Amino acid sequence: PSRGYLAELHVPLVAVLVILSVIIGAIGFALRPGTDAPPPVSDNGLALYVDQQRSATSVPEGPERVSVDETMMQEDSSTVLLQIDVFAAFARAGVARWELGTSVSGAQPYPCPDPYSYLGTAQPDPFVTRDGYLVIGSRRVTPTIVANFVGRRSTRTAANVLGLYGQSPGGTPAGRLAPVAEVDLCWTRNLPMAFDGEFASAALPAVTVPSQSSGTGPPVSLTRSLYFENKVQPHQPVTAKYSLQAGTLPTSTDPFGWHWSGSQQQGPVQVTAIDIPLSQHEAYLGFLSGVLFGVVGGAVVLILQELLEPIRLRRRTRDAARD
Repeated sequence: PSRGYLAELHVPLVAVLVILSVIIGAIGFALRPGTDAPPPVSDNGLALYVDQQRSATSVPEGPERVSVDETMMQEDSSTVLLQIDVFAAFARAGVARWELGTSVSGAQPYPCPDPYSYLGTAQPDPFVTRDGYLVIGSRRVTPTIVANFVGRRSTRTAANVLGLYGQSPGGTPAGRLAPVAEVDLCWTRNLPMAFDGEFASAALPAVTVPSQSSGTGPPVSLTRSLYFENKVQPHQPVTAKYSLQAGTLPTSTDPFGWHWSGSQQQGPVQVTAIDIPLSQHEAYLGFLSGVLFGVVGGAVVLILQELLEPIRLRRRTRDAARD
């Protein structure tokens, strides 16, 4: 019976259909859309303390107002950079002290100072070249001034807190905003910005500036910027490529990033975006994959018909012989 069945079966046709089905099915499987989803990101707030202290026994004096410039960008393929630039105004001239703390229980930031690149947009660049020397405020830059400006690691914090401290470069003028600190934090895991296929997620942490001497902190203006690429490297405009799907709408944009301005009461800025060209490409690949799977489905139907046809022929022959 098997020899007779094979004799009536179009073996070359079935073999060709099977081979084509496997090849086309493999291509369609490779082109199928991915299971992309907005990736989770870490979101740890920052606590910033700024004051002046005349002597070791005097009460610290808080600033009249503070301006914070927070900038996050994808520094390279594996590193996210967050830069915090602090400007403060005090009633009297003097040296300002500062401390910054953030939790490391849900993420692992580490200091990565790059003190000669101001990424913010709210204030003038604190680094100025004057008479051939680099100056911060009114002081010529020295290693000690830079170390205090970008912060030193604190050993007086809890094990789950990253603490940095420093002081302003020289005295701050009375009643005017002056640069106090520039802190760079980096992440290589548990990132606050992540990408998954066509989706991008980011969380710019909230910055609170409490008072050390009273319950009410100073007035704070907070400007935040987000860049999905390295701002200091030449690149093509990216904001037109992305569509913000969820989160706080920016107050302004430029060809390379998004910006939020307001007070510290805004809380964290969380954003989910879609890469429009990549999303369109994924949709096109999904269409091609569907077409190829449809071709494979038609080939499978033909293979089944070819496999069943000899059985039907035998049954009709047997029925005709009985009649």
